[in-house]
Amino acid sequence: MTSQDEPQVTTKTLKGSCLCGCVEYEVDGPLRDVVSCYCDQCRKSSGNFVSATAASESRLNILRGDGLAWYGNKLAKRGFCRECGSSLFWLPRPGDGLIRIMAGTLQRDTGLRVAAHIFVNQRSDFQELVGDAPRLINGNHPVGMSDAGPSEDWVANYGCS
Repeated sequence: MTSQDEPQVTTKTLKGSCLCGCVEYEVDGPLRDVVSCYCDQCRKSSGNFVSATAASESRLNILRGDGLAWYGNKLAKRGFCRECGSSLFWLPRPGDGLIRIMAGTLQRDTGLRVAAHIFVNQRSDFQELVGDAPRLINGNHPVGMSDAGPSEDWVANYGCS
C-alpha cells in the first residue's frame, strides 16, 4: 500500500440532509474515509449495502431535526427520517464516541473515498465490488481516524464499521 492509498480523513465542514429535508445537519471534520459494509444488518436497514463515514459525535450539529427518529437493537442505534425514510446515522452499542454518517446523505464533493469493503461474504448475489479498496470478510478494517476510532472490543465483538 502506497502513502496515497492509505486511509485519509477529511477536515472540512460538510452539510447533509435526508431526501425530504426534514433532517439537516452539518459535521465538522475530521471525517474518516468511507467504509462500505455488506453485513446482514446494514443490508436490511438500508435495502442494499451501507457506505458510511464517521466523525466524533461532538462534531455533528443537527440543524433541523423534526423528522429525526431512532431505532435500536443490542448492536446499534440507527437514525433515520420518519417522513421520507432516509437512513442517516448509526451509533454502535456500546458507544465509542463516533457517529457513523451515511455518506450518500452528505453534500457532493466531500473529498472522501471508499477505503474498505467489509463483510463481503454476506453481500447479496447482485452486489458487485468495484475499485481497489481492501475486501474483508469481517469488520477489522484499517480505516481509522486521527483522533478516535472503533474500539478493539467493538470490532472483536460486533465487527461492523
